[in-house]
Amino acid sequence: MIAFYASHLDDSSAIESYARFLQTFGPETDLASRQAALLKAREHGLDLKKIACRTVELVLSSIWEDLPEMSTGSAFDAYAGLSARELALIRSLEWLIFDRSTYPEALTQANALIRYFLCMYPPHPSAPAQR
Repeated sequence: MIAFYASHLDDSSAIESYARFLQTFGPETDLASRQAALLKAREHGLDLKKIACRTVELVLSSIWEDLPEMSTGSAFDAYAGLSARELALIRSLEWLIFDRSTYPEALTQANALIRYFLCMYPPHPSAPAQR
């Protein structure tokens, strides 16, 4: 119903409205449900690529605000599990893997996350040196 509603809005409002709806699917929502919700956009003539990209922007921006400052001096525990926020950051990229048109944005956003995690969790001092 929401995709149908959004399809009757002007383009920018449709993208924003549907992306905000998709943002409500938390990381605990299974992949198939998230994919089905995103693909409904295309069924109603909405721009899937723009919606997926905007959804990731919204998810990441809400999470980035709550993350601690990056530290280059903290030790990294290689066996520590992911926090709920870290999982949400990673799972937000799934919106960009359902359609080939969003793959370039998936790479861009994945690169940003990799850089964040590398800065946040420097190598453990006992890790072997790289050649």
